[in-house]
Amino acid sequence: MIAWLPIAQMVLILSIALMSPLTRNPRFMTVSLGVGLIINGLIGGFLLVHVLESGPIILNLGGHASFLGIEFIIDAFSALFTLFVTGVGLFVHLYSLGYLSHSLHANQIAPYYGLLALLYFGVFGLLYTNDLFNTYVFIEILSITTCAIISIARKKRNYMAAFRYLMLNELGSLSFLMGIALLYMITGTLNMSLIHEALPGQYAVYPINVTLALGFIGVGLAMKSAIFPFHEWLPDAHSSAPAPSSALLSGVVVKLYLLVIVKMIFRVFGIGIVDALNAPLVMTTFAVVAMILGSLFALGQKDVKRMLAYSTVSQVGYILLALSLLSVAGLEVMFFYIFSHALIKGTLFLVTGATISHQKKRSVRAYQGLGYVMPLSMTAFSLAAFGMVGIPGTSGFVAKFQIATAFLDQGQNLFVWVLIVSSVLNAIYYFPIVINGFVTANEGIDVHMEKIPMSMRLTLGVFVMGIFILGFAPGLIMPVIEAAAAVMGGGLS
Repeated sequence: MIAWLPIAQMVLILSIALMSPLTRNPRFMTVSLGVGLIINGLIGGFLLVHVLESGPIILNLGGHASFLGIEFIIDAFSALFTLFVTGVGLFVHLYSLGYLSHSLHANQIAPYYGLLALLYFGVFGLLYTNDLFNTYVFIEILSITTCAIISIARKKRNYMAAFRYLMLNELGSLSFLMGIALLYMITGTLNMSLIHEALPGQYAVYPINVTLALGFIGVGLAMKSAIFPFHEWLPDAHSSAPAPSSALLSGVVVKLYLLVIVKMIFRVFGIGIVDALNAPLVMTTFAVVAMILGSLFALGQKDVKRMLAYSTVSQVGYILLALSLLSVAGLEVMFFYIFSHALIKGTLFLVTGATISHQKKRSVRAYQGLGYVMPLSMTAFSLAAFGMVGIPGTSGFVAKFQIATAFLDQGQNLFVWVLIVSSVLNAIYYFPIVINGFVTANEGIDVHMEKIPMSMRLTLGVFVMGIFILGFAPGLIMPVIEAAAAVMGGGLS
């Protein structure tokens, strides 16, 4: 019975998505998605406890053997990140209760929630599946759903951003599919575990096929996860989407594709082949370039949401840098960074949503004196900015310190200097906004307490608390992160 709980999660969230075309009642869809996320969160928590105590659950759908059928693996890795996605999604949903009425027409709210439900369905499928072709199917579901969410506002800006996203991401999907075809050609199976067992021998016979497969899959997922220089779609997409969508896209969806890269490295190709093909050098190169150039591009932005989008490009570099260690310790650092970044960047995007919907301000200069009219939101923005820079006491500091420590242990001091330079660049474009927001006020400014809905204030408060709880007590989640990294890393030390 327990083994079928992941299927119940996916059926429940898919049912909510399918109800969207049948009803135009926004209240019904709001309640349905909220209840669905709560139930899925409870199931996710139960599954995480179960797999930590009893080991992974392997589910073969349709009664077929792994060689022919579809296999789901529910372990500490997939259960942890299912719970992570559900938790972030639940609080973003709470925020949207007070936000969407100001940004979308009433007849768009129900379809929007239906699209979000379909997005969660794709996320759960990507985390659970142990089959390459089904990974491709869930990636396509996620891509098409994301495109629709970006264009939901029905503005020219949104349509252009969605079109660019669709074109570039479909190229990524085709590249990923080509890699799958090459692996199927030499192994005769789509099951990740069976491919992992067969590849060492097949690599000796077909080295070109395996090399091309790794290249196609790597490029495809690099486009999906906006790894520099495959990031061109991200600034327009994240800056055009509604604020709750921007928080999900940056905090969850982009990170999910990075987790798929983790699965490809550790569960499909294996460390031996990845290392033999010098993939770690490629990853560190792209990571360093992203960390520096992403921040430099953010410096030149006049729109706050575009600045945050380019900041995401830079932060993806940090996560990729941790992954490039190809070790359990690297995975632990990477997973913690994903948690931290979701809270920090989620807060930043949600604050910009509040300022855009209630003050009609989205330019960097418009934040001057904002602390006098939206003190709560501007305080949340400032604290999250401290986390992004890596000020002690925040989860951002812990995450960056963990990366630095991991590379120092490897004797690679150069990357620590890269971390420092990137953090200084972060401070250069975040701190002026904070200073101008509280120190510099426009003449004749009307000082008053902001009147954003309680649901939005509550979400911002929870996210900010999370940033500082993980900053002062990272040990609260490190045991489960270590378990997830150990499961994924296998016998690595």
